[in-house]
Amino acid sequence: MKKIIFLAICLFIHNLNAQVNRYDKPIPANPQSTFVPLTMEQMRIIAKGRAIEKENRKKRFHKYVDQSNIYIKEKKWNYALEYIKRAEKMGFVNEQLYYNKGIAYLNLNKKSKLKKTIREAKKMYYFEVVDLLTVKLNSL
Repeated sequence: MKKIIFLAICLFIHNLNAQVNRYDKPIPANPQSTFVPLTMEQMRIIAKGRAIEKENRKKRFHKYVDQSNIYIKEKKWNYALEYIKRAEKMGFVNEQLYYNKGIAYLNLNKKSKLKKTIREAKKMYYFEVVDLLTVKLNSL
């Protein structure tokens, strides 16, 4: 009887495994991977498409900045700000954009946004714009 109990305990212990969690097991590999690298020709086509897209965005940027100039001259500050925001969405910046933005905020009496615009222009090293807007801000 002792032998049978001992044998049962040994078999039971033999079948016990260490506690394994899901992180201890490796992830099974997918033998049918669908990844196919791009060819050089495909990469050239993608790069050319991105260059064309960037050029189109740059043209729209300049169009929006020019339109904001027109509205600034007509003293339509809210319309000018709308075109300035559209120009910023294109991903490009220039001195004229920051100057127009500052002038629009100045004439709408939004001093906090004007100060923020001056700080942004300073980060972009547009010191001429910073000087012009700072003088106008201090003259209020």
